[in-house]
Amino acid sequence: MRFSPYQAIRVTTDDCFSMRQYGTFPFARLCIIHNSLWKAELKRVLQSVDHNATFLDDAKHFILFTTEGAIEIVASEIVYEVIAARN
Repeated sequence: MRFSPYQAIRVTTDDCFSMRQYGTFPFARLCIIHNSLWKAELKRVLQSVDHNATFLDDAKHFILFTTEGAIEIVASEIVYEVIAARN
């Protein structure tokens, strides 16, 4: 899985997310957050440094929930492929 180009990444323990109420996921789950507060915050900071920057306009906020926590990525695109099938 590749996020490209990415503008920000953060890792948070899964204890901070209310999705725990649905139980433990035995695999990773990828979500796209629409109207992301984090992306809006990044855009505000970017505008204070570069008024003409627009690259965050097309970016999306992804959260990859794993068994160890959540990886959040703000990126324009995600590309994935199956490398090897499990037996």
